[in-house]
Amino acid sequence: MTTSAPAAAPVAATPVTASSRSRLKVVVRHLPPSLPATLFFADLARITGASLDTTLLSARYAAGHVPRATLRFGGSGKRPTPGAAYLEFRTAADVQEMARKYAGHGFVDSQGTAYPVAVEYALWQRRSGVAWKASGQVPPRRAVGVPDPTAGTLERYLEFVFF
Repeated sequence: MTTSAPAAAPVAATPVTASSRSRLKVVVRHLPPSLPATLFFADLARITGASLDTTLLSARYAAGHVPRATLRFGGSGKRPTPGAAYLEFRTAADVQEMARKYAGHGFVDSQGTAYPVAVEYALWQRRSGVAWKASGQVPPRRAVGVPDPTAGTLERYLEFVFF
């Protein structure tokens, strides 16, 4: 797996723009299915300088999948599933810099197939438990001892009684 210059224009459903500064979670999509996580994070650090020590609060890599071809039928007929990386940055400026440098960056596999990556905001912007631990802050919790308002109301519903 080798990297190349930007292969094509980035494909982004929700592009990273300067107007949305409170968003810190980013998804890097359309990664090659056979790209290992170590190579992706090394390439990300080389191009943008982003690492867990400096600019990232949390990072998760979802590897793609290449279906195993069966010799009996000449192939499985399934397409490979591309990989994705989920990154949470410390500041909005880090998000902007990463998007500017990495959007449109391409990977080329051993067969010559180009994979231009897409950088977009994550749909779910809430922080994970891992990110809270890494930042040293305490996550917000529901007040202890507050009863659930729906507790003990199941017998009131006619559908449950008829069941």
